[in-house]
Amino acid sequence: MAIHGELRMTNWQTRMLLAAAMFAMGLASAVSPLVAQSDGVPRAFDGHPDLNGIWQATGTAHWDLEDHPSGPGHPELGAIGATPPGQGVVIGGEIPYQDSAREQKQKSFQNRVTNDPEAKCYLAGVPRAT
Repeated sequence: MAIHGELRMTNWQTRMLLAAAMFAMGLASAVSPLVAQSDGVPRAFDGHPDLNGIWQATGTAHWDLEDHPSGPGHPELGAIGATPPGQGVVIGGEIPYQDSAREQKQKSFQNRVTNDPEAKCYLAGVPRAT
């Protein structure tokens, strides 16, 4: 026996209502942290910038932070390890290296095939440093 004024929702209506509620809750949770921060930088409990996460160069900065032309890879590997041309991520295009540091960078680049820890199959650890 049906009660007069009973509200019955179809399966489709129930799903739409649930989706709308979930969207509204997600929107509210996404907006609320931004309202509390004026500069948009995630902060730790002590107010310092929160730098947790994965920091990875996904452009051509993986090969060089400065503007760079294309370059060959190891002669025995062909195109594997070749450097694609790319725009740097440094404002002004050039890092203001001291003369000794620029020489070290060039020396490391010239010896990258023999001195690269990854080429020697060493385990990951300290980032590539000389």
